[in-house]
Amino acid sequence: MASDLYPPPNRDNLEIRLLSLLPSDMSNEIRCELFKVSLDEDPSYQALSYTWGDTSITSHISLNSQTAYVTLNAKSALRRLRHSDRVRTRWIDTVCINQVDILGKNQQVALMGHIYSETQETLIWLGDLEETSQWRSRDMNISIPIE
Repeated sequence: MASDLYPPPNRDNLEIRLLSLLPSDMSNEIRCELFKVSLDEDPSYQALSYTWGDTSITSHISLNSQTAYVTLNAKSALRRLRHSDRVRTRWIDTVCINQVDILGKNQQVALMGHIYSETQETLIWLGDLEETSQWRSRDMNISIPIE
């Protein structure tokens, strides 16, 4: 993704990038906008956890009116988890973290515990039904701690 899409977050006040997933129906292009926010300001967002899939196979989305590339599973999640009538604010690592800026990536990865602990909700995307239909419930072991 183009580096001009990623203004550097301020490390001193726990800034991260969030994604505005613009509304649309399933058949339209995925359009998103990135913006910076400080975790100190208690922003409202949902985190998205998913399997990246094969990182050598990508597809395009519109990010700040520019073309960006994400894995097919990330695109599938964004397509299916957007609203048709309103913006959804998400944190998704592959888009919100500049994957080519190693120093910036390391700084943002170090904040991931804080990012996930501050989210309103974490959505888990396993893939489209046709991709996951081969799984059996006995093969999955998911535990969610209850506080």
